[in-house]
Amino acid sequence: MLILATIGAVLCVSIAGWLLYGSARRLSESRDWLEHSQSVLSDIQQQTQRLDRIEAALQLYLLTRDDNTLRSVHGTVVAFYSGTLHLQQEVTDNPAQLARAQDVEKQASLLVKTVDSFTTTSPFPSQQLFAFREVLGIMQTAERDLLAKRTEASKSNASRSLLISISFTGLSLIVILVLFGFLLRDALHRRRYEE
Repeated sequence: MLILATIGAVLCVSIAGWLLYGSARRLSESRDWLEHSQSVLSDIQQQTQRLDRIEAALQLYLLTRDDNTLRSVHGTVVAFYSGTLHLQQEVTDNPAQLARAQDVEKQASLLVKTVDSFTTTSPFPSQQLFAFREVLGIMQTAERDLLAKRTEASKSNASRSLLISISFTGLSLIVILVLFGFLLRDALHRRRYEE
């Protein structure tokens, strides 16, 4: 009987440990996805800020005709283009976001050419900048929705993990008490037998 109880205890603890491990793994994965969405949102915000700087610097250049301002715009546009490539890599897990990021990258390439040939008589690229803002806004909304879903999944996984941990602790205590009871019973039987 003691051997069967021991085998049962080992089996129960092993199954509970396996469930606890799976729960912890799911919790870790959901946290990774949360961090990923937050990183994508941060990159989109950074790209939007770069667009604001590009627009302001181009307007300043048209007013002042200062070549240093135009050089600053060139640097910001190159950083914007690099940022679009990074954003594209970050959203490869989401086909809809990837298509939008590829669109932004193509438009960024055209913006680089526009700024390279920009002069004081060039028309202001307001349509290009508006198109960027529109696509980045759509990407931001989609990523926020995804973040909300992932946050909810993470909360669910955390609750499930907590429940499994509590159940595992309770099961372990019960198994230990049962085994201790068997040992105590056997010790009492031996004592009676020896007397």
